[in-house]
Amino acid sequence: MVRLTANPMDALMDEEICLVVNDLDPHQNITVVARVTDQNGDIYESNAYYTADDFGTVDIFRDESKGGSYTGVSSMGLFCFMIPSPANKHQFTRFMIRDVVSPIQVHLTVHHGHQLLEDIEGEKFLSYIVVKRRYKAIGVKRATVRSGHLRGSLFIPEGIGPFPAIVDLFGSAGGLIEFRAALLASRGFLTLSLAYFSYDDLPEQVNEIDLEYFEEAKNFLVAHESSQKGGIGIIGVSAGGTIALAAATYINDYKCCISINGPVFAYYTMLKYKGKIWEPKVLDMTRVYIESNGLVLKRCIDEKFQMSSDCSSIIEYNKSKSSFLFMFSENDKAINTAKHQVMAERLLRGSGVDYRVIVYTGAGHLLEPPFSPHTSVSYAKILGMAQNWGGTAKYHSLGQSKGWSDLLLYLREKLRTNLAKL
Repeated sequence: MVRLTANPMDALMDEEICLVVNDLDPHQNITVVARVTDQNGDIYESNAYYTADDFGTVDIFRDESKGGSYTGVSSMGLFCFMIPSPANKHQFTRFMIRDVVSPIQVHLTVHHGHQLLEDIEGEKFLSYIVVKRRYKAIGVKRATVRSGHLRGSLFIPEGIGPFPAIVDLFGSAGGLIEFRAALLASRGFLTLSLAYFSYDDLPEQVNEIDLEYFEEAKNFLVAHESSQKGGIGIIGVSAGGTIALAAATYINDYKCCISINGPVFAYYTMLKYKGKIWEPKVLDMTRVYIESNGLVLKRCIDEKFQMSSDCSSIIEYNKSKSSFLFMFSENDKAINTAKHQVMAERLLRGSGVDYRVIVYTGAGHLLEPPFSPHTSVSYAKILGMAQNWGGTAKYHSLGQSKGWSDLLLYLREKLRTNLAKL
């Protein structure tokens, strides 16, 4: 009897899973299929073609896929090359898990021959297992935060603290998105996943961002009994990256900041803090275009716009006491990352501020934890239509793995954590 095994069967999202198929005929052709259903009922799936060795074994960590969703050797290809099923009710979906308490269940099957996904539907399989993948380790505690103006959730690592603390922000999708915070807590960081619009009693739309809200978040974490003393970190992606940069620049105790494909100046929304206002740079919407059924915004920034000391949208990182990591995706089609990189470095070079810039070749805007499916086009709430985020599945996958490693190393270095504990 053909036997598919996984080690481990229950893993964190950033852990590799070793898949092996045994008891095949020598040189037998098979198709391995992975399927998962998200909380909206949408199915994501992938397949890969393999040929057994002389002993009737396929080792996905070792062997080359000859076709299907990807080719070549990719130990986690069945997970990170998943795409939405054509049978889904919804179009332009993004793989996003809102419930991080329950594990994701990935259904893996083995089938005769090399077959297309549509030809396999309903066919009897040779072997079948379910693998569990988690953003939140079993020992991590989750607590709802409704303190003062703050709305979010706090993830407390397993073990005896204190722990290095982080505020985690997302962008224009709004609501409360917890998966990165849960995974960070699983790696030893006390993490506040913070909503700032379209959640609970927060405004449904956001026209301005008051940094005092993020100062309150900092105070909340600094005062928490499980928080390590000496400063906290802040992470933001996209519009959340801009907020993170501003918060780390003007608010004390934000010791380090990571911006993931975040515009380096006020971009979508007005920022304000204690009487000071940063006007957003207005996008030139005549420069948008459609690609792969998604709107591309990359060219919407005025190409003539340059950093200047009197520009009302500039965030003065060069005067900050914080440390900055700029993570940019080369193939981002939501913002012009090459332009933002040049502008950030122009402001910071020679300033004495600690910063570094990392660019991920071929990756798109939605740079998420490792082995997450790549989303190139999905519905964007702020636009009311599908948006093209860029990236190719192969290079985006590599960028996510490298980016997660870079992010963890940076946080451990800057927050001076006990590496043995993490």
